[in-house]
Amino acid sequence: MKGTIAGFLIALSAILFLHPAKAQDGIVSAQDYLFQPASKASAKHGYARPARVQRTQVASLETGFNLSLGGSWLEANLGASRPHGAPGPWCGYAMRLEVVAMGRPDPGPAYNAVSSWHNYGSPAPRAAVGSLFISRGHISKVVAGECPPGRVRTISGNASGARVSYMCEPLSSLVVSRWP
Repeated sequence: MKGTIAGFLIALSAILFLHPAKAQDGIVSAQDYLFQPASKASAKHGYARPARVQRTQVASLETGFNLSLGGSWLEANLGASRPHGAPGPWCGYAMRLEVVAMGRPDPGPAYNAVSSWHNYGSPAPRAAVGSLFISRGHISKVVAGECPPGRVRTISGNASGARVSYMCEPLSSLVVSRWP
């Protein structure tokens, strides 16, 4: 058993470190990633996929926003204002960027509306860390941190000062809690 695990780790290390990706491969804006037209191969299957996406970091050249695949778009863009191309109320749009950064497929433009998130993913325990905190008219993600009793720490777009920011939201405003 130990030999199998060691062999796997050695093979994984060789793949990750001996074959580095070129810096220019897969660099696209967050908006291009979400709204890129389907290629001929993917069009017949009904979905759009970029030709190549670098899995560690995809930088937005047009807006200055970062889309970190495997990380958190919200945390990478803390303090940023509304992304270019986002609708007026843009917390749902920001959450779309967040789930894409987590490696999940883009749920689509219908999810710019908070009400669409009510059935996304699967049910989560009330305000569990990592879950989506959906209240009336706003969506955010629950993160670890201190808040006064009866409140939970969240991060979201279009929050305090119309920016990506942390908040302590009242548990009484929670309508639905979902795992992304």
